[in-house]
Amino acid sequence: MVKKLLICLIFIFILCCIGFWLFLESQYRREPLLSDCFQSSRHKVWTCQRKNPNYVSLAEVSSYFKDSILLFEDDKFYKHSGFDWLELKKSFWINLDAGKYERGGSTITQQLIKNLYLSSKKKIYRKIVEAYFTYKIEKQFSKDLILEKYINIVHFAPRTYGIKKASQKFFSKLPKDLSLLESLFTASVLSRPSVYSKQASNLYTLTDNYKTRLRVRLKRLFEREQITQEDYDATIPFLCLASSEDPDCLQKKSKTATDVKIEEESKLQL
Repeated sequence: MVKKLLICLIFIFILCCIGFWLFLESQYRREPLLSDCFQSSRHKVWTCQRKNPNYVSLAEVSSYFKDSILLFEDDKFYKHSGFDWLELKKSFWINLDAGKYERGGSTITQQLIKNLYLSSKKKIYRKIVEAYFTYKIEKQFSKDLILEKYINIVHFAPRTYGIKKASQKFFSKLPKDLSLLESLFTASVLSRPSVYSKQASNLYTLTDNYKTRLRVRLKRLFEREQITQEDYDATIPFLCLASSEDPDCLQKKSKTATDVKIEEESKLQL
């Protein structure tokens, strides 16, 4: 009797899931595709170069920035299918322990969906719709296209959307010309754009907490062989603290961040 009841409940659950999926299909079948040209629902940013002069292709962006944004926002982007279940599990327990929302577990695809199709209201129904769109987009489009759309509509600073506007606002550069340090910083502001973006004007005098935050990511890029020893040596002086016991910082105390900055400016003048 219990076994039959359990089978019946499972069958009803499957029917409900199918019914709800069909409802979502009918409700959102007219939404534009990721490959279409349209305005994002949240910030009204156009998703193509034809309508948005600040739109850039992935090929027009510094490889340093691409590696940095994946490191900060979605480390397993090219490995998962839209959902990072391990990250979601970690976030669930951290938020449960804190008794409030402290950490999100959204992937880049999920963040893109929020910006493109959904409102900012946090409701259970919205999370279900987000999961629906995430599944559909991951099945239909390449990871490179998803990442390209994301970096072109995401919020970097007040009234600043997309990597081209951000790189020009922060450093008066095109995205393809961003240095390793500039790329790390630009990717790092996404968690709190209105707060962290203010430090762009003082990139060479970052706070100790911010230096530590970037230094950890810099080391990770180096350990994964995504940057060269030369890249690492040229960037680490900017992120060392005066009281740092880090061996890499101790070795480079003779060459300060100011010295490195002067050397870089001299090279540019040549």
